[in-house]
Formats: sequence, C-alpha cells, structure tokens
Amino acid sequence: MSLDRDNAAGRLLDQMANLRAAVIDKLGHFAAEIDPQPASLSIFGSFARGVADARSDLDVLAVRCGSADGERWARALSEFAGRARSLTGNSVELLDYDLDELRRKTSTRSARVGDELWASICRDAVTLVGSRPQDLLKAARGTAR
Repeated sequence: MSLDRDNAAGRLLDQMANLRAAVIDKLGHFAAEIDPQPASLSIFGSFARGVADARSDLDVLAVRCGSADGERWARALSEFAGRARSLTGNSVELLDYDLDELRRKTSTRSARVGDELWASICRDAVTLVGSRPQDLLKAARGTAR
C-alpha cells in the first residue's frame, strides 16, 4: 500500500511526516534575517535530535561576532526567539555567547565541567546560519593554546 499524495488526506499525512524538516527550514529563514548576522546559530537538544514533544523547549546556541553591537544583537535575538516560539509553540532557551566568551568558556581548565554539554551540542546541533558549533569550538580551543 502506498500513500496517495494527490488527495487531501495524503497531502496532510505527508506534511505531518515532514513537519520537523519544514520547521527547521522556517527557523533557518528566521535566522538568516537576524541583523547583525550570528557567527553561528544552531538548535540542539531534543528538537535537533527529533525527539521533542509538546513540553520540550527549543534549545538555541547563538554566537555573535565580537564586532556586533550588543543592543542590536539582543533585540534581533529576542525577535528570533519570539518568532521561533510562535512557530513551534515551544519555549525557547538561548545560550548566547560572543566569540571571545565562547573561547574562554571552552578553552580553560574549568571548561571541563561543561564538556558533556558542549559534546552534546556538537553531536546534535542543526546549524541554521553561520559556522557549525564544532568548528567554532575547534577554533576557540586552538586559539587558546
């Protein structure tokens, strides 16, 4: 038996089956509109892994370039979070760093405490715009040495 995508029920089932990809695509469009552009904006956690439910939050790692105006960045990121919440119906949890903060957070001995978190971000991340988190972390760790 195959799905007939020419009728309303078939189209609806197809849309439901591809809902996660459609949401990620729309989030990517929202992320592309952030001004100033992030060095990286990625989702991670249960939504990125495809196991989120109605109670899950949308975990977002936002990394801004050091030259970006802080107030403009905060407004743009807040707008992105609001649009993401409206789209998904889930709360948005932001991890917001600039490149220098990310470098300090991940390059020092005290970073070992957060290694599991950073490993899970790198493993699960779906990058919407900019560099992948693992590439930023490699560069950050390489620069600190």
